[in-house]
Amino acid sequence: MIEIRDIRKAYDGFTAVDGLSMTMKEGEVFGLVGTNGAGKTTLLRMMAGILAPDEGEIAVDGLPVYDNPRAKELFFFISDDMYYFPNSRVLLGLASRTKYLFCDETFDGLDPVMRQATKSLMAQEMDDRGLTTVMTSHNLRELEDICDHVGLLHKGGVLLSKDIADLKIGVQKLQAVFADEAQRGQAEDGLVILDHKTQGRLHVYTVRQTAEEVDEVFAGIDTVLYEILPLTLEEIFISETEVVGYDIQKIIYG
Repeated sequence: MIEIRDIRKAYDGFTAVDGLSMTMKEGEVFGLVGTNGAGKTTLLRMMAGILAPDEGEIAVDGLPVYDNPRAKELFFFISDDMYYFPNSRVLLGLASRTKYLFCDETFDGLDPVMRQATKSLMAQEMDDRGLTTVMTSHNLRELEDICDHVGLLHKGGVLLSKDIADLKIGVQKLQAVFADEAQRGQAEDGLVILDHKTQGRLHVYTVRQTAEEVDEVFAGIDTVLYEILPLTLEEIFISETEVVGYDIQKIIYG
């Protein structure tokens, strides 16, 4: 397990990481998402013991990381700016057979086939020997089919950190065509609506409820069409961050 406790790091008056705390479980893929300057690379380099935090502590399996060879035997760090032989960065990391693998923007520059092959290799290593992977990205879509847990960094802090499964349980996207306006009003009275779009008679909602709760609402509603749709990780983050007053699209895409 990786434990990050109230760490801070500043460069010449600029605070890159500010009071960040986080726990990363074993046997998972943990994604760190955020724009350039959000603190992702600085955090990963402190986790790898390359940089010392100005305050706070980072421990891997209970061992402080900085200036500790025993802790550094447990992980391999794939930097975003080091030289490797062509197409060998992730293969070298996996070949090291360490317990933890830290990847900084690992998929940048890889074509779609290589990206999928890399993800498959990581998944196989997790199944075979319990590899734990921490990877950074500025792209939510890049991580959603491989990560178990995602942390959203913004201005050096953690805006949101949750298991993807838990995120998907609590937020649903659905579409419906109602028999009449009275039926629409009755349905909306029972929904906790985060977003609502219309296209002609078709209504598309994002709601903060479980699928079972949504089905219960629509059990008594006369509809021409009703179905729950799959949500992307981006859509889930939009709903989660808007609740606390942030626009995720501006955070991720500028």
